[in-house]
Amino acid sequence: MTTPETFADEVIRSLKELEAASGFGPSTVFEDFVAGTLLTLERLPDLMSHPEDGGDKPVEIQVTDRVLTRYRQECDLDPRELLGEAFYALIDSATTDYMDVLGSVYMAHGYPNQGRVFTPWEEACEMVVSTLGDREDLAMRIEAAIAQSPAARAAMIAVRALDDPDEAKAWFLNRVLPATYRYYNPIMMRDPCVGTGTMFLAAASLYPDWAIHKRLVQFHGQDIDPICVLTAKANMLLYGLNGSHIQYALAMSEAELTRVVPDPWCGLYVDARRARDEGDEDRVEEITQVVRQARVERTEDVTPPTTILGN
Repeated sequence: MTTPETFADEVIRSLKELEAASGFGPSTVFEDFVAGTLLTLERLPDLMSHPEDGGDKPVEIQVTDRVLTRYRQECDLDPRELLGEAFYALIDSATTDYMDVLGSVYMAHGYPNQGRVFTPWEEACEMVVSTLGDREDLAMRIEAAIAQSPAARAAMIAVRALDDPDEAKAWFLNRVLPATYRYYNPIMMRDPCVGTGTMFLAAASLYPDWAIHKRLVQFHGQDIDPICVLTAKANMLLYGLNGSHIQYALAMSEAELTRVVPDPWCGLYVDARRARDEGDEDRVEEITQVVRQARVERTEDVTPPTTILGN
């Protein structure tokens, strides 16, 4: 049976080769891998549409000029081949099922033994199922939006007249749903301690792919760790979720934090932001440890978190 650990081992193998060749440590190489993965996934639609802009390998891992320059200057090495191998292993995992391979690599190799623990997949699924129940809420929201849209109601008449299930589904997705967007109330998934996005992936696994890709379910989250934020965004893009609403908490203003983040996270993030602005890095690290401990406690407690809400 293929597990997240199987794919994580493949990623780690390539990262270790790059570490050995470059002399850089696991956390540095992991951060470079995440940065390259995120950039590649962001560019992928354009690269696939215009492969001539991406060279001979349009899906080859791309890393920033800063990263490329550093490897070349400090160890005369082009890291793209090994980072590319890790990237393709990650892509393979996404074609199998929802799984947080990046989170596994983060904990097992990038930052081991540093208290960075994310919710195990099974517990994440249990929390989300307990909070959201089944897909009935999605269907009810769509039905309510159809009822408010004359164009959608008319399109539904055509859907019901179609005998071919595939044609009916295509008509529903391409004609009915677009006519409801003005009236549809999205399901809002929120997690103010998002980690690498495990809870969001677990939530997405409960819904049909078309509901995710058409943004009927939306994901909003924050984290105090900037690498977690980049990793979560990469996970979101990897599975076609909207990662633009995942934010680095210390880059948000106090007004933004107060508006969108519930306590105790809001208070912790506001304190950390003030400490950072005052140059008190020790206090920032202290608050970071408190946030991480809260994440561990959430892992150990499978009670449905109030931070994941249906709107």
